[in-house]
Amino acid sequence: MISSIYISQAVGEPSEDDLFDLLEQCRRNNVKKGLTGMLMYGGGTYLQCLEGEAADVDELLKTIDADPRHTAVKILRRVPIAARQFTDWSMGFEHVTEKSFEESAGLRKLGLSSYNPEYLENNPEMVDTLLRWATRTKI
Repeated sequence: MISSIYISQAVGEPSEDDLFDLLEQCRRNNVKKGLTGMLMYGGGTYLQCLEGEAADVDELLKTIDADPRHTAVKILRRVPIAARQFTDWSMGFEHVTEKSFEESAGLRKLGLSSYNPEYLENNPEMVDTLLRWATRTKI
């Protein structure tokens, strides 16, 4: 089993309905393949952690790379895991906003303006902090 984390840029600005539709699609497809994870979106940037069997995760990442809703897909991490971080979530979701950062003591120093591929790629500890923060609640 592996955990893979990627970042990408949204093509256009997805509406709340677009994000909800994407989340529902993720949940439907992930259940079928036994995948779990967390999807975060804010300021035009997607950050997603996927967990499951390597072949299934890798296949999904190829699909995401070809998805016209994403551009500049970059794998930040792909590591073997003994246990899932998002055990019960076919796909958790967090819409990251400036308010999200203001309301979390551990994230105030970041701010939405820093939630972008360049910053996240160069600050893996913040990626881990964001994913841990996102587990506090689920939708």
